Amino acid sequence: VRKEGDMLLINLEGSLLKNAEMKVAVIKKLLEQIEKENELLYKSKQNLTLPLASQESDVRKPSSESKTDEKIEIKNIPVKIVERQDNETYRVNGHQKFLLGGREFKVLVTGLLRAQDIRDEGISSEKLIDGEVDVLSVRKNEVGVRE
Repeated sequence: VRKEGDMLLINLEGSLLKNAEMKVAVIKKLLEQIEKENELLYKSKQNLTLPLASQESDVRKPSSESKTDEKIEIKNIPVKIVERQDNETYRVNGHQKFLLGGREFKVLVTGLLRAQDIRDEGISSEKLIDGEVDVLSVRKNEVGVRE
Protein backbone atom coordinates (compact mmCIF):
# COMPACT_ATOMS: atom_id res chain seq x y z
CA VAL A 1 0.00 0.00 0.00
CA ARG A 2 1.38 3.36 -1.05
CA LYS A 3 0.92 6.59 0.89
CA GLU A 4 0.61 10.24 -0.06
CA GLY A 5 4.06 11.68 -0.63
CA ASP A 6 5.61 8.45 -1.97
CA MET A 7 7.82 9.05 -4.99
CA LEU A 8 7.50 7.04 -8.21
CA LEU A 9 9.12 7.19 -11.64
CA ILE A 10 7.01 7.58 -14.79
CA ASN A 11 8.58 6.46 -18.08
CA LEU A 12 7.13 8.68 -20.80
CA GLU A 13 6.03 6.48 -23.68
CA GLY A 14 3.51 6.45 -26.46
CA SER A 15 1.10 9.34 -26.89
CA LEU A 16 2.28 11.32 -23.84
CA LEU A 17 5.90 11.18 -25.06
CA LYS A 18 4.86 12.27 -28.56
CA ASN A 19 2.79 15.09 -27.06
CA ALA A 20 5.76 16.31 -24.99
CA GLU A 21 8.12 16.07 -27.97
CA MET A 22 5.71 18.08 -30.14
CA LYS A 23 5.50 20.81 -27.50
CA VAL A 24 9.29 20.94 -27.19
CA ALA A 25 9.58 21.17 -31.01
CA VAL A 26 7.19 24.15 -31.06
CA ILE A 27 9.18 25.84 -28.29
CA LYS A 28 12.44 25.22 -30.21
CA LYS A 29 10.95 26.81 -33.31
CA LEU A 30 9.77 29.84 -31.32
CA LEU A 31 13.19 30.22 -29.68
CA GLU A 32 14.83 30.14 -33.12
CA GLN A 33 12.47 32.90 -34.31
CA ILE A 34 13.30 35.00 -31.25
CA GLU A 35 17.02 34.46 -31.88
CA LYS A 36 16.65 35.57 -35.51
CA GLU A 37 14.71 38.68 -34.48
CA ASN A 38 17.35 39.51 -31.87
CA GLU A 39 20.06 39.08 -34.49
CA LEU A 40 18.30 41.50 -36.86
CA LEU A 41 17.78 44.03 -34.07
CA TYR A 42 21.40 43.71 -33.00
CA LYS A 43 22.65 44.23 -36.56
CA SER A 44 20.40 47.23 -37.08
CA LYS A 45 21.62 48.78 -33.80
CA GLN A 46 25.24 48.21 -34.91
CA ASN A 47 24.60 50.03 -38.19
CA LEU A 48 23.47 53.23 -36.48
CA THR A 49 26.12 55.96 -36.51
CA LEU A 50 24.62 58.05 -33.73
CA PRO A 51 26.70 58.45 -30.59
CA LEU A 52 23.86 56.85 -28.63
CA ALA A 53 24.34 53.63 -30.56
CA SER A 54 27.71 53.11 -28.93
CA GLN A 55 26.09 53.15 -25.52
CA GLU A 56 24.80 50.04 -23.84
CA SER A 57 21.70 48.66 -25.54
CA ASP A 58 18.86 46.52 -24.24
CA VAL A 59 19.17 44.23 -27.29
CA ARG A 60 21.10 41.07 -26.50
CA LYS A 61 23.94 40.09 -28.78
CA PRO A 62 22.90 36.86 -30.52
CA SER A 63 24.95 33.76 -29.90
CA SER A 64 27.04 32.50 -32.78
CA GLU A 65 25.78 28.94 -32.42
CA SER A 66 22.22 27.73 -32.15
CA LYS A 67 21.47 26.44 -28.68
CA THR A 68 18.21 24.86 -29.82
CA ASP A 69 19.94 21.92 -31.57
CA GLU A 70 20.56 20.25 -28.21
CA LYS A 71 19.04 16.81 -27.52
CA ILE A 72 16.42 16.85 -24.78
CA GLU A 73 16.01 13.79 -22.55
CA ILE A 74 12.53 13.89 -21.00
CA LYS A 75 11.65 10.21 -20.73
CA ASN A 76 11.83 9.56 -16.97
CA ILE A 77 9.80 11.92 -14.79
CA PRO A 78 9.75 11.65 -10.98
CA VAL A 79 6.20 11.98 -9.63
CA LYS A 80 4.67 12.08 -6.17
CA ILE A 81 1.46 10.50 -4.95
CA VAL A 82 -0.69 13.49 -3.97
CA GLU A 83 -3.96 11.69 -3.21
CA ARG A 84 -5.08 8.16 -2.43
CA GLN A 85 -8.62 7.46 -3.63
CA ASP A 86 -11.14 4.90 -2.38
CA ASN A 87 -11.08 2.74 -5.51
CA GLU A 88 -7.37 1.79 -5.12
CA THR A 89 -6.14 4.52 -7.44
CA TYR A 90 -3.60 7.22 -6.75
CA ARG A 91 -3.43 10.74 -8.15
CA VAL A 92 0.15 11.58 -9.10
CA ASN A 93 1.93 14.63 -10.37
CA GLY A 94 5.52 15.61 -10.89
CA HIS A 95 7.96 17.48 -13.07
CA GLN A 96 11.46 17.40 -14.47
CA LYS A 97 13.46 20.51 -15.39
CA PHE A 98 15.61 20.80 -18.50
CA LEU A 99 17.44 23.51 -20.45
CA LEU A 100 16.56 24.51 -23.99
CA GLY A 101 18.28 27.37 -25.73
CA GLY A 102 19.85 28.43 -22.45
CA ARG A 103 16.42 28.77 -20.84
CA GLU A 104 14.93 26.62 -18.14
CA PHE A 105 11.75 24.63 -18.80
CA LYS A 106 9.95 21.83 -17.02
CA VAL A 107 7.84 18.89 -18.14
CA LEU A 108 4.76 18.36 -15.95
CA VAL A 109 3.05 14.96 -15.70
CA THR A 110 -0.29 14.32 -13.96
CA GLY A 111 -2.77 11.46 -13.88
CA LEU A 112 -4.24 8.53 -11.97
CA LEU A 113 -2.54 5.18 -11.36
CA ARG A 114 -4.10 1.90 -10.33
CA ALA A 115 -2.40 0.17 -7.40
CA GLN A 116 -1.63 -2.95 -9.47
CA ASP A 117 0.22 -0.86 -12.10
CA ILE A 118 2.80 0.53 -9.67
CA ARG A 119 6.29 -0.93 -10.05
CA ASP A 120 9.47 0.10 -8.22
CA GLU A 121 11.52 0.11 -11.43
CA GLY A 122 9.21 2.64 -13.11
CA ILE A 123 5.74 2.90 -14.57
CA SER A 124 4.85 3.34 -18.21
CA SER A 125 2.94 6.54 -18.91
CA GLU A 126 0.54 4.35 -20.90
CA LYS A 127 -0.73 3.08 -17.52
CA LEU A 128 -1.79 6.59 -16.46
CA ILE A 129 -5.55 7.12 -16.43
CA ASP A 130 -6.37 10.60 -17.77
CA GLY A 131 -2.63 11.23 -18.09
CA GLU A 132 -1.55 14.70 -19.13
CA VAL A 133 1.82 16.19 -20.02
CA ASP A 134 2.74 19.83 -20.41
CA VAL A 135 5.91 21.85 -21.00
CA LEU A 136 6.27 25.15 -19.16
CA SER A 137 8.87 27.86 -18.99
CA VAL A 138 10.44 28.56 -15.62
CA ARG A 139 10.77 32.33 -15.75
CA LYS A 140 13.02 34.30 -13.49
CA ASN A 141 12.18 37.89 -12.65
CA GLU A 142 13.61 40.59 -10.40
CA VAL A 143 11.59 39.54 -7.37
CA GLY A 144 12.28 35.82 -7.49
CA VAL A 145 11.42 32.64 -9.32
CA ARG A 146 7.90 32.05 -10.54
CA GLU A 147 6.94 28.41 -10.87
